[in-house]
Amino acid sequence: SGANMYDVVGTLMIKGTGKQITFPATIVMMADSVNVIAWFYIDRKDRGLTTMAGVIDDKLGISFNLTFTKAL
Repeated sequence: SGANMYDVVGTLMIKGTGKQITFPATIVMMADSVNVIAWFYIDRKDRGLTTMAGVIDDKLGISFNLTFTKAL
């Protein structure tokens, strides 16, 4: 919806089970690096994470800020 905003599609593996996931990310490409920033939620019950059900929220927040640099 904005500059450098992309929908990232992939497989998220948790506890040996993979499910397709799509999440928004800001991706900035520079001359010698790429920066990826994302923040999103998954439903932990859909991923088999049932420990502490009813005690903690079913939404699990995931965030990351990755920088990839060109190899020398």
